[in-house]
This record gives sequence, C-alpha cells and structure tokens, in this order.
Amino acid sequence: MKRLFLVVAVLLALVAPSLSQANLITNGDFSSGPTPTGPYTTLAAGSNAIPYWTIGGAGIDYITGLWQAPPGTTRSLDMSALDAGFVSTTFNTSSGQQYSITFALAGNVTGDTKHLEVTVGAYNNIFTFDTAGLSYSNMGWVDQSFTVTGNGAPMTLTFTSLDGSSAGPALGNVRVDAVPLPASLLLFAPGLLGLVGMRKRLKK
Repeated sequence: MKRLFLVVAVLLALVAPSLSQANLITNGDFSSGPTPTGPYTTLAAGSNAIPYWTIGGAGIDYITGLWQAPPGTTRSLDMSALDAGFVSTTFNTSSGQQYSITFALAGNVTGDTKHLEVTVGAYNNIFTFDTAGLSYSNMGWVDQSFTVTGNGAPMTLTFTSLDGSSAGPALGNVRVDAVPLPASLLLFAPGLLGLVGMRKRLKK
C-alpha cells in the first residue's frame, strides 16, 4: 500500500506543473520597462529598468517604436547597444519536468547576419538570423524553441549578443512553459487514485 501511495504521489507531482500553461517567467514580452522618450532607450549593464530581467555586457536598446515588434507584442530588444550585451532571467523548475523555451528572433537590419547565444542549465546554442531584404517595418520575426529538463532548482536563462556593434540580434516574446505529460499518463493517475480508495474501503 505504501508503495502504491508513493507511485501516486510521484505521478501527481509530475502532473501538477504540467497542467499549467502560464508563462513561467514574468515580463517575457518586455511590455514593462522604461517610459518611452523616443523610438528606443539605451540601457546600460546593471540597469533594472526592465522588471525581472538583468542587463549586462555593453548594454541593450529597449525598442518601443524604432521597428516592428513581434506579433502580438509592442516591445523588443536590440541585444547590442554600442557593443554586445546580454539579458537574463530566472524561473523555478521541478526535477525531471521538461520545459519548452520559445522566443522571437530577428535583427537590426543595419548589417547582415546576427548571432544570439542562448544558455540555460547545460543547454547552450547559437542562433543566427539573416537580415538581408528586411526593413524596420518588416522585421521578419521567427519563433525559435528548444526544450530543457528541470533540476528542481531555479534556472537562469541568458540571451547574449555575439555581434560587437551597435546593430545586434533582436529579441522578443520570451516564454517558458512546462511540457504537458502524455494524455494517457494523465488518465492513468486518476485511476490509481481510485484504486487506492477502493483498497482502503476493502481493508475496512
């Protein structure tokens, strides 16, 4: 009986975070930030002007009107201010739970191919974006995604420009979502709960 309770507890622990599809990071669309005083605002390393995000490197440009934002949003970032910068944020994880991380990628159309490094936990990858033929009114935003496994502790997600100029990769609409468990497993958990209840009744 104790072993069965343990199995049910483990299943429910896995199911609980998977049922919620809310973004696990706050201000992933950068909608909260400094009040616009022009088409963009340059933010230096150490600035806390964008809530829930840390800014580092040579800083970033907070874009409020210079170019087309990702669909469904109004803000984005140029990841290079006068030189390459980075931003990072943290989200909580459950051990063994998978998380889908998505973000919109484009680039300051001044220049050609842009390079954005993304790190979280053991994951590290460089995403590229070619700005050829694009414009501020047609940024060509592309959604990128990957999956990581939680370790039961907060994980830091970092986006770093690898372009040492004032025209870097553009970042927007960052999301972290718990990956839902297969429907068959979700149906199996209530069955186990019912079995536990039945065994308890029979034991009486």
